[in-house]
Amino acid sequence: MSISKEKFNKMPDGEKAAYVLSNGRQLTTKKKGESFANLFSVDDLLIEVWYNSTSNKIISIEIIDDSDVIDSYIDSARIKNNL
Repeated sequence: MSISKEKFNKMPDGEKAAYVLSNGRQLTTKKKGESFANLFSVDDLLIEVWYNSTSNKIISIEIIDDSDVIDSYIDSARIKNNL
């Protein structure tokens, strides 16, 4: 059973994290400063999880439907592959 965008957005962050980690598939990661953004595919959704490695905490969990954000992951993957 897949979750709707609306239902996911209403969940507390702890439940969102548990749902993503239990049901999602990590697609890629990008780094910005001391933070990492992980892109997950969960059901029919793309979800971005920002994690700060210094504080060891999740900063945000958001559904991504902005093509510019998705493109930034593609660009990041291209850069990694060219190193």
